[in-house]
Amino acid sequence: MTKETTTYDNMPCALCKTPLTDSNATKEHIFPNAIGGRRKVNWFICIDCNSRTGNKWDAELVRHLRPFCTLLGVKRSSGANQPFAVEGIDGKGLRYHPDGSMSLAKPVCEIKELDGKIKVNIKARTFKELESMIPGIVKKHPKLSRDKLLQLATRSKEPSSWFRGELTFGGVEAGKSVIKTCLAMLYRCGLDIDQCEHAQSYLFEDGEPCFGYFNMRDLVRNRPRQSFFHCVWIRGDSLQKQIVAYVEYFGVYRIIACLSSKYAGADFSCGYAIDPVTGKDLGLEVDIDISSDEIRRIYDYEMIASDITQTAVGALLDTWVELDRQRAKNNAINHAINHALSECGVPSIDMLTSENTLKFCAVVAKSFTKWAFPELRD
Repeated sequence: MTKETTTYDNMPCALCKTPLTDSNATKEHIFPNAIGGRRKVNWFICIDCNSRTGNKWDAELVRHLRPFCTLLGVKRSSGANQPFAVEGIDGKGLRYHPDGSMSLAKPVCEIKELDGKIKVNIKARTFKELESMIPGIVKKHPKLSRDKLLQLATRSKEPSSWFRGELTFGGVEAGKSVIKTCLAMLYRCGLDIDQCEHAQSYLFEDGEPCFGYFNMRDLVRNRPRQSFFHCVWIRGDSLQKQIVAYVEYFGVYRIIACLSSKYAGADFSCGYAIDPVTGKDLGLEVDIDISSDEIRRIYDYEMIASDITQTAVGALLDTWVELDRQRAKNNAINHAINHALSECGVPSIDMLTSENTLKFCAVVAKSFTKWAFPELRD
C-alpha cells in the first residue's frame, strides 16, 4: 500500500500538522539525497518542514556519514559529494576531496619581521585564493608588493596520501533524522504515523530517544557481499503490540527503534533498501524479531558488539583503498595528458600533428611515471 497520489488536499503535515495543499506539499526523501537516497514519499510533510528538518536533522546525519559518502563515491540524484576534514600524519589539517585528492584545510599566512627583514610563509590552495590574500598582506606590510609575492610563489607538492580521521555517529539531531526516515517509510506503506507515540514524543516533546544500536545478530537474511547499503524496515506486531523499525547505514550503523508499544492493528512488514553507490534498489529480506526485553537492552547499549562494527568498517575501508587508487590513477593520467598538451601548445589530442605526437607521448610517459614510481621523483 502506498500514498503515491495528489488527491490528499487538507491532510495534515506529519510534523507540524499544517493542512497540505498543492502549493505547500513536497516530496520527501526517505533517506536523504546527500547519502544516496532516491525514493520519495508524497504528501508527507510541508515545504517548511522539509527545509527545516533537512537543514537541521538531516544535515547532522549527513555530517556523520559524509566520509563514507565521499570515500565510496555515493551516487546522488542531485548535487555532489563533499570534501571532509582529516588530519595528515604530520598533524596538519587537510581536506579529502571526492576525486581522491587532498588539500590544506585552510590557507596559511605567517609573516615575521626581524632586524628589518621579512620572512614570509604563505600557503594557498589555489592561485586564485593566493591572489585574494595578497591585498590584505600588502596593506599590513607595505614593504611587500604584489609582484614580489607572486614572483616568490611556487606550486608545492600535494599533501601526503596518508591521513587519519575519526568516525562518529549519534546525537539528538541525527537521531531525529533516523526516526523521520522510519515515519516516512511507514507513511509510504499507507499506515497512520500518529499511532507511533514513542516517535512523536522524541521528535516533538523532547522525550527519551526511542532507538539504540543492535548488531548481535544479523536481521538481514540475504545480506549481499560488498554492498554498503541503506535500509529501513518496519514491522507491526499485534501480539507484542509494537511497531519496531530497523535502520542500517552503509552496513556499519545498525539501529533498532520502537515507534510504538500500544499498537492495536494487524501484523505488517514493509521496507526499502538501496545501494547508494549504484543508486539501485535492493530486494532484501529483513526479519525484525526483537522482544521487549531486547529493546530495553538495546536502549541500554547492551546489544552492540564493537568487533562486528570494526569488521564492517574494515570491509568498507578495504573497498575504498581500491577505489582511491583507481581515482589517483585517473587523476595522474588526466594530469599527464593535460601537461603534455600544454607542452605541445595544443588544446586537445585531436589537434596533435605528426611532428609533436612523439613529444606528447614522451611527456605523458614521464609525467605518469612520476606517479607510478614516486621514488623516481626529484
